[in-house]
Amino acid sequence: ALSGGAPWVAADDLHARIEAGSAPLVLDVRSRDEYAAGHIAGALNIPHDEIDARLADLGPYRSREIVVC
Repeated sequence: ALSGGAPWVAADDLHARIEAGSAPLVLDVRSRDEYAAGHIAGALNIPHDEIDARLADLGPYRSREIVVC
């Protein structure tokens, strides 16, 4: 678990959940260029330096588990 109590999700476990259709929202906080170079299918890209300004973009996902990468 992280210092705030949030659990780690192993890459293999996340991949299995994506394959099974039970994936959490994957929030990719890398830059747009890094995201464009390759990302997890279905991931939402909000660069870390835009999180504060784009919190509303996460509104529809409030009830879902979110994995940050």
